[in-house]
Order: sequence, then structure tokens, then C-alpha cells
Amino acid sequence: RSRQEVAEGLLARFGLAPAAAARAGELGAATPWEAFVTLRLRRYDAMLADDGLLRAQRIPATIALLARVRTEGYRTGMTTMSDRAHAGLILAALGLSDAFEVLITPGDVAAGKPAPDMYLAVCDRLHLAPRECVALEDSVAGIRSAVAAGVACIAVPTYLTLAAVRRAK
Repeated sequence: RSRQEVAEGLLARFGLAPAAAARAGELGAATPWEAFVTLRLRRYDAMLADDGLLRAQRIPATIALLARVRTEGYRTGMTTMSDRAHAGLILAALGLSDAFEVLITPGDVAAGKPAPDMYLAVCDRLHLAPRECVALEDSVAGIRSAVAAGVACIAVPTYLTLAAVRRAK
């Protein structure tokens, strides 16, 4: 979903539209959803500035798998719905700045996940056919994106995405 759709959904679900509207002026936002996104991004930027917090969220088995894949000579690419700057901060904090040959973010494609664009872009830049690739995905949108692109996908949900991935089968 787009940033606007997510923000508007959260505002409606939790009754936050009036509070966001009240802060829109001070935040330079034209709408409640833009005010909400501005506040959310401020908090997210503060979290990303804390390398310790980021390292505490790492998944050692995933990082070890990435190292093994690279050691064995497999090509690596990453798709993320984070913007390039945020993705770079996270990868740097985890010591993974050079772990991927290709990094595709929403700014690189016409449509983000669950559309196939991000995976097709990774395949294109790696000069590989989708059938030659395997994706590891933690979200329903990511799984749908990989499958729509023709990339085999292994679901590796986190505690945040497990229920949704199970519901989606």
C-alpha cells in the first residue's frame, strides 16, 4: 500500500485524525495523513540513528545465511519498501553495506510491493531470469511481489508478520 493509504488507515482505525489535523499546521502538512507521516518519520529517523537499537533487532541466522550465500558465489539483491537512505542506514548499522550487489527501493520502480516491479528490477540488474532466483520474504506483500515476478519465494516471517503470512497461506 502507498504511504498515504497506510497513514489514512491507521488514522481511521485508531481515531487519530483529529489529533493529526490539529498538528498539521505546525508540521507544515496540508492534511492529517501528511501530519501523521511527518511525525512517524521523525520517530523512525530517531530509531535509525540508534545503531544499538538496530543491531538488537538483527536476525543472526539470516545474516549468517547471507554470508554463506555470498561465500558460495551466489548473486545477491535486496528489495525493500524503505527509502534508499533509510535502507542504507540500517545496512550500515548491521555491517551489511556491501552485502548486496543490487538494492531496489520504491524510488527505483513504478510500483512497489506487492507489484512484481521490484523483483523484476533486481533480476534485470543482476542479469538473471526470475526462474533463476530465490527470494526470502517476511511479509505478505513481499511474497506476492516475488511470486508475481516469477521468483521462487521462501517465507521467513518475523513475529510482526507471522500471523498475516499464515492467514495468507
